[in-house]
Amino acid sequence: MAVIELKILDESCSVADVAADLFKIKKPAGPDMIGGYAGLLICEKGNSPLDKQIKRLEETLLRRVYHTWSNQNSADHKWQWCFGCAAVFERSSTA
Repeated sequence: MAVIELKILDESCSVADVAADLFKIKKPAGPDMIGGYAGLLICEKGNSPLDKQIKRLEETLLRRVYHTWSNQNSADHKWQWCFGCAAVFERSSTA
């Protein structure tokens, strides 16, 4: 069993906001009871390309963010996005 949080990282949401929401899922999951994972829609923001967005997420979450290797263009081709995922915390082997 696991808690999975789906988040969108775009112009209206900062990396810190996403991280704060993701770490909140640890409370209902309880210590060492079940895993917590994030599904992320990562969008370019202003002058921040996807690779910088992903790097900021990894630095903030202190976790590797696995992402699709082929970036997708928005409908108007003005920005790119990709899907990502990360283990926010993993189930303890003793649980």
